[in-house]
Amino acid sequence: QRQVAEQMLLGALREHGIAEDAEDARRRAAFLAEAGRLFAESLDQTGTLVALTKLALPALGAWCIVDVLGEGTSIRRLAIYHPDPGKQKLARELEATWMPGADDPFGAAAMVRDPRSVAITEGIEAALAATAHDAGSLRILRQLGIGSLLTVPLVTRNRLLGAITFVSAEPGVAYSPEDVQLAEDLAGRAALALDNAQVHDLALVLRRSAETANRAKTAFLAAMSHELRTPLNA
Repeated sequence: QRQVAEQMLLGALREHGIAEDAEDARRRAAFLAEAGRLFAESLDQTGTLVALTKLALPALGAWCIVDVLGEGTSIRRLAIYHPDPGKQKLARELEATWMPGADDPFGAAAMVRDPRSVAITEGIEAALAATAHDAGSLRILRQLGIGSLLTVPLVTRNRLLGAITFVSAEPGVAYSPEDVQLAEDLAGRAALALDNAQVHDLALVLRRSAETANRAKTAFLAAMSHELRTPLNA
């Protein structure tokens, strides 16, 4: 009877574990589907970047930092998004003062040095103190809640576009391999959408340039026709 009870218990635990795994997989799939929907809503770069800032790993209650690369090796901190509306005001305040540095151990700076996902679970306070640059930014970072850091690169067509850094709300909580995979899947979709948006923006700029050149050509020919009409008639 004891052996039968143990086997039944083990079977129930296995079934429970399988059910939990299936539910986790369903949540992750739904999350990535929602990310794809957000990215598909806009073709312009601004709309895509806004969509980027609205994403965070839901399982860990993470908030996120989005950095993008500019001309050359310059890095621009696009946005900081916190899923807690009450803390989002602090995040916006931090955006205006907390600039990325070339030596930062996370974010786009870390990806420029080595474009592979990097997780920081220890020494978080020291890492933030080294990158905060001023006491005000460090104070806001502490108010937002600082836990483990996970930075994943935004890469498409072998080109680094930037990085997303996820910050868990609970200190000492390590990111699981499934969390890292989810973040990388999200970053892959985000990088593709961002690249498409940049190509779209470039196409608009080129079209406007062509239209401007065409108008200038038309105006020049009209002026020349007017100037030459009298002597040609004579």
